[in-house]
Amino acid sequence: MNDHQMIHLIKNKDYTGLEQLIDSYGSSILMTIHRILQAPPEQSEWSDVANEVFYEIWQKIEAYDPEKSSFITWILLITRSRGIDRKRKLNKAFQQESIEEYQELAITESPLSEEEFLIWLEELSQVDQQIFLLYYFYQESPEEIAQQLDLQTTAIYNHLSRGRKLLKKIWKERMNRDEF
Repeated sequence: MNDHQMIHLIKNKDYTGLEQLIDSYGSSILMTIHRILQAPPEQSEWSDVANEVFYEIWQKIEAYDPEKSSFITWILLITRSRGIDRKRKLNKAFQQESIEEYQELAITESPLSEEEFLIWLEELSQVDQQIFLLYYFYQESPEEIAQQLDLQTTAIYNHLSRGRKLLKKIWKERMNRDEF
């Protein structure tokens, strides 16, 4: 199937065109995303960004103009834009988390805070508890933790990120309950 037929099918909202797009250009899209989101904490976003790209192509196929660019160029420009948008969002979130963590550490340096830390850890799975203890309590690097637990460094970053999100959610829920 050529690009013209694929575009026609997608414009008519025929999923066969989308399947052909994935078969023909999926690997180019994924390689572009991988080049943009290279850092270990970013790698967990690859499939989400790819899905956003396919959805945007599906929704905006009418905007494609063969006079301005080839189909693959148009696709990769969309891919590049979504990848850069996600990278900026992640960097902004990481910077905000770093500031909040620093402020929390500056405020809570007492024996009581260590006890509270251990109580909050009970909300996490056993693996997450171990990772949090090694990272926050014993100040070990994600690389060292990965080596000790026989996991990949990216998995450590993912566990830390998901654990922080879970603890923030639980903390907010408890704060809302206590207000009423």
